[in-house]
Amino acid sequence: MPGQRVIRDESSAVKGWLARIGREHPKNVLDGLQRVQDVASRLGVLRPARKVIVVAGTNGKGSTAIFLEQVLLSSGARVGSTLSPHLHVFNERIRLQGEEVTDRSLVASFEAVEAARNGVLLNYFEYAVLAALTCFCREDLDFAILEIGLGGRLDAFNIVDGDVSIITSVGIDHEEYLGFDRESIGREKAGILRRDKPLIFGEPQIPGSVERRAKELGVETYIAGREFQHHLDSSGWRIEVTEGGESRDYRYAEKPSVAPENAVAALQAAALIGVSLDAKLISSALNVRLPGRCEVLDKMDRTWVFDVAHNPDAARFLLEQLKRRYPRRQFSGLFGCFKDKNAGQIVSELSEVLGQVVCADTTGPRGQLAIELERTVSHATAVSVGGKVETAIDYLIDTTQSSDLILVFGSFDLVERTRHWLFSR
Repeated sequence: MPGQRVIRDESSAVKGWLARIGREHPKNVLDGLQRVQDVASRLGVLRPARKVIVVAGTNGKGSTAIFLEQVLLSSGARVGSTLSPHLHVFNERIRLQGEEVTDRSLVASFEAVEAARNGVLLNYFEYAVLAALTCFCREDLDFAILEIGLGGRLDAFNIVDGDVSIITSVGIDHEEYLGFDRESIGREKAGILRRDKPLIFGEPQIPGSVERRAKELGVETYIAGREFQHHLDSSGWRIEVTEGGESRDYRYAEKPSVAPENAVAALQAAALIGVSLDAKLISSALNVRLPGRCEVLDKMDRTWVFDVAHNPDAARFLLEQLKRRYPRRQFSGLFGCFKDKNAGQIVSELSEVLGQVVCADTTGPRGQLAIELERTVSHATAVSVGGKVETAIDYLIDTTQSSDLILVFGSFDLVERTRHWLFSR
C-alpha cells in the first residue's frame, strides 16, 4: 500500500533504459496513436486484463486509481494499475498487486518493446505505456486500471479499450495541447469513451462536449451529485451509488484518507463491475495514502503536508481538503512551479490558509527560478531566500514552531526533491 517508505534510487539497469528512451523520441507528441498501436499489436498487449478501467481527468486521477486498486485487491482480484508521473523512481508508474513493479520485470518489458518496435520511433511516454501493458499481460490479471497522463484522445493508453471510463474532473491545464476552456479540454478527455461502455464523471457539472460524445456512443453516464454522492459527518462516511439501476446507501465508520470525492467515484466504478462495497472489504482502502497527494509526514519536529497541486483547479480542490482536515489552521508554504503554469492564481487560490510562502527553484527545461516565481506570486509574505530546497527548508524551520503546519505544493519536481531531502535526514 502506498505511503511513507524509505526512498530508493533507480537501479543502473533501469537508469540505462530511461536515458535511452528519453533520447529516442519524436518531438511532436500530438502525431497520433498509430505508431504505438502498431507496436502494441506486435507485442500482443492490447488486452492487458479481463476488464480494463481507464481513469482520465485534470486532477484526482491518481487518488481515484489507487483507491479503486485497493478495493479490487480486497475483493481477492488480481490487479495491475498505472500512475503518472512518478515521484522518485520509474517503477512507481507500474503496479502489480499493489506493489511497484520489480526492476527485473521492468527491464524485461523494455527489452520486449525494443525488440517489437521494428525501427518505429517511440517517445518516453509511449515506451512507458507499452512497458506497463507488457508487464500486465504476463500476469493473468482480472483488472487493469490505466491512468491517462495527458488529456485522453491522444494519450498512448488510449490504444486500449476500457470497459469502464472515469473522468475525475475537467479543469484548465496543459492548454497548449488540450485547449483553453472546459469544453475543449472535455472534448479531448472524452476521447477515452467507448461505445456502450459506462462513464463515471467525478464532478456535478459535466461539460457539454463530454455529454454529447457520451450520447453519440450510447454511453450510460454516472455523474457526481446525481447517480452517486457522499456525505461526511461525525459518525463517519456515507455514500450513495447506483447499482443495477437502483440507488443504494453504504456507511463506513472511518473516513477515507484520500479525497472523498475521488474515493466515491472509485466506489461507483467498483459497484458497476460487481464488487461488494461492504464495510469489511472497504476498510483497507479507506486508509490508503498516495505520496504527494495531500500526504502528511512528521519530520524535523514539524507536520508537513505535500500536494502536487500545480494548476488553479487543483489548488482550489486542495484548499477545501485542508479546511476540512485542519479547520481554522494556517500553513507556511513551500512553493515551486514550472514556467508554463499559472503560479499567481495557484497561490491566490490557497491564500486563505497560507501565512508565509517560500518560493523554491524547479528544475529541468520547464523549471523556474525562485526569484522569478516570487515576482509572479501576489502574496504579501512571499520570499525566495536563495531558491535551493535545502535553504528554503532551513528558513521554514527557523520561522516556525513545532506545532506549526508546513504545506509543500506545486510541481512534482519540488515535492519529490523536498520529500527526498526530508527522508534523507
